[in-house]
Amino acid sequence: MISNEDGVRVTVEPGGRVIVQSGEQAVIRHDDRGRFDREGRDVRERQTRDGGREVTVATRDGGEVRTIYDPNGMMIQRERRDRDGRAYVLFDNRSFGPGPVDGADWQPVVRLPPPVYDLPRERYRVEMRSAPPRYVEEALTAPPLVDVQPRYTLDQVIYSPDLRERVRSVDLDTVTFSSGAWIVEDSQVASIEAVARGIDAALRRNPNEVFLVEGYTDAVGSVVDNLSLSDRRAEAVANVLTDHYGIPPENLVTQGYGESYLKVQTEGPERANRRVTVRRITPLLATDSRQ
Repeated sequence: MISNEDGVRVTVEPGGRVIVQSGEQAVIRHDDRGRFDREGRDVRERQTRDGGREVTVATRDGGEVRTIYDPNGMMIQRERRDRDGRAYVLFDNRSFGPGPVDGADWQPVVRLPPPVYDLPRERYRVEMRSAPPRYVEEALTAPPLVDVQPRYTLDQVIYSPDLRERVRSVDLDTVTFSSGAWIVEDSQVASIEAVARGIDAALRRNPNEVFLVEGYTDAVGSVVDNLSLSDRRAEAVANVLTDHYGIPPENLVTQGYGESYLKVQTEGPERANRRVTVRRITPLLATDSRQ
């Protein structure tokens, strides 16, 4: 652990996970290259002029995906090129609001009023165990609940619950974890199929969709441990979607939220809180830093 005079504590874990704590707030970042290295994919990496990295991965359809990282490991941009050389920006993370990332207007958290909608709650926050499959697909293909203008950076979406609440979500309550565990059990893989079908339906319409896979824990354990554990849970579900159902890794973004947003309000152990949620965030994302 590294601490500075401002009271910011940084925990660096093997595998590229970095947890930054400031007071009561803590966030986790990770290197997602491991999700692309699977199945022997051709992965090329080079250093950029500013000390960052550019990682290019060959895709199954003959194209490639390029992800640019800054010197601190933050994803700056992800671009997909098809076999004909046409380029599509999946997300752009180079600007926070009106100012540059290192400027005075830097603001990763966007505050917005709650969205007003007339959907039944079970179609806004879909719970896999009780919902019909059509609700799952609908949640993963539907437009946002309210108009979203302007579009936002990936980090703003990841760190702003007010933004994420503007799109529907699917709670994978068919996949929960034992305390301290993050591996998806073989017996649970089939229960993810409805989500995979919903994502696949969206990708057939638009191959440039982006889905956020969110991991959570219960309130037992330290903030650092829970952030790391939840991040691994999100990654594990994303890997199942890719390995078992063929969802391209470039269309998935994973993020751990630790014990934030408990489903069951308890400080004790609770399996229902050790969960993963998926939502389509494409309508929230800027694909060009000038937007």
